[in-house]
Amino acid sequence: FIPSLIEEVLSEKRAQYRARNDLNFLLSMSSEAGDAFAQVPSLELRRALSNLIDNAVEAMHRRAGAVTIEVG
Repeated sequence: FIPSLIEEVLSEKRAQYRARNDLNFLLSMSSEAGDAFAQVPSLELRRALSNLIDNAVEAMHRRAGAVTIEVG
């Protein structure tokens, strides 16, 4: 399921960017999100999500802030 995959990727990203004390990763999921799924290989979805998060961090140009993922 998508929510557990997102949690795993966020956990990996928190570890990857742990030196950035000014950076937070937030996840917001609606009650219906627990049933979310995708018809795509999980490795591809994981890679896409990881790349999106890396791009968001890079776009912050070392400024403090948060990367928020919302699943609804």
